[in-house]
Amino acid sequence: VGSAFDGVTIEHLLDMSSGVGDLVEDYTVRDSLINRFAKAATGGGSLHEVVSSAERATEAGTQFSYSTIDTQVLGWVLESATGRSLAQYATERLWSRIGAEHDAYYWLTRKHPRTAIGGGSLNATARDMARLGLLMSRGGELNGQRILPEEWVTRSRGRGVPHLEVGALGPSGYPHYGYSNKWWTLGGERRPFTAVGIHGQYLYVDPDADVVIVKTSAWPTADDSSRDAESITALRAVAGHLREDHR
Repeated sequence: VGSAFDGVTIEHLLDMSSGVGDLVEDYTVRDSLINRFAKAATGGGSLHEVVSSAERATEAGTQFSYSTIDTQVLGWVLESATGRSLAQYATERLWSRIGAEHDAYYWLTRKHPRTAIGGGSLNATARDMARLGLLMSRGGELNGQRILPEEWVTRSRGRGVPHLEVGALGPSGYPHYGYSNKWWTLGGERRPFTAVGIHGQYLYVDPDADVVIVKTSAWPTADDSSRDAESITALRAVAGHLREDHR
C-alpha cells in the first residue's frame, strides 16, 4: 500500500507484468534497481525501502519486464497469506513431498529481521532440481501423489496472452522465449518450458518427451544472449533425440 505496486495482482507478479521498476534488469548499470536491491540484501540495507522506491514504468498487465522485484513481492504476499516463512511453506508443500535427497535453502538478508531473498536465491542440488522438473513434467503428480494442480502446470507452458507469447517479450526477453507463471516458454508443437538462472543455470522441462534436464554453469556474466541461444538449442535437440529414441 502506498507504492507503485498498488493495484498489481498476483497474476501480474507471476507473469512479471507488474509494470513497476526498470524495463530491463541491468546488472551493468551501477544504480539500477536490481543493483540497489542486491546491495540492500547483502550490505545491511532494507529490501522494503528499495522495493517501495520503485516507480511505475507501464500499465500493469500490458508488458513483460523481467523483474527480480516482482518475485520478491510475490514471496512476501505468500508469507503474509500463509503465516509461514517462504522456507517453511516450501518445505511443507513441496520439498518434503518430491523425495528430495538434500535440504535446499534461500539466502537471507544481512539486516535483521532477516528476510528470505525470494526474488532469486534458491539453492538446491542438481538432482533435487531435476525432481522439481519431473513434478512439472508429470503434470503435478509425483510418486503417486498429487502435489500441484494440473492446471498450474498447463498454464506454465504458455496460455496465449499476447504480450507473453514467444517473440513478444520485448527488450527484457530474448526472441526465442515467451513467459508464463514464472517459467520461460518455448512454444512449438511440444511446448517445452524452462527455468533460467543467472550465470547459465537451466531447468528444462519437455512433458511430451518426458525429459527433464538440469544444466549448471559458471558464465562470467549474469546473462549472455549467445550462450543462452546455444544452450536452448542444445537442450531442445537433446530432448528431441531422447523422444525419438523412446518412440
